[in-house]
Amino acid sequence: MFVIACSNVANLILARSVRRESELAVRAALGAGAGALRRTLLAESLVLCGAGAVLGVLLASPFVTVVGRYAARFSVRALDVTVDSSLLWVGAGLAMAAAVVLPFVPRLPSTQASAGCGLATGSARITPGTNRRLRAFAMTQVAFSFVLLAGAVTLLAALVAMQEAHTGTTWDKCWRLIS
Repeated sequence: MFVIACSNVANLILARSVRRESELAVRAALGAGAGALRRTLLAESLVLCGAGAVLGVLLASPFVTVVGRYAARFSVRALDVTVDSSLLWVGAGLAMAAAVVLPFVPRLPSTQASAGCGLATGSARITPGTNRRLRAFAMTQVAFSFVLLAGAVTLLAALVAMQEAHTGTTWDKCWRLIS
């Protein structure tokens, strides 16, 4: 699930950088170097990924409580489930690592290239490299979605099998003791 969320954020940041290509071309034409453009993209991705990580950490405990109460109908031990803080920090660290890597995915406009063509059309240009990256992110997202779906179906089948399993009631156990 975390990989799918990271892939969604990567798609969001890549799409935003494609839409902002003319803005980045103007900044490059005005003298902004590649480092300044990368820092702008880095700040944006840190804000997006940081907000997502903070929101995930804050919502983890209430969601686990809600799921535990729902699962308590099937198992008494479900109320013992808690959030592991080390796992939360690993997830937040991975989100920040993704935020640092994501600004290096899009291609930046060159300061030597003529920015006039891209600015004159007023539309976002999708270069072959960007198109390949978009396809790669989309394929990764679909692949992980299928893996997550297969895991969810397997878990659901196991839960249904456990619920339908006849383990014997207290009355059955008492009857066997008597006879």
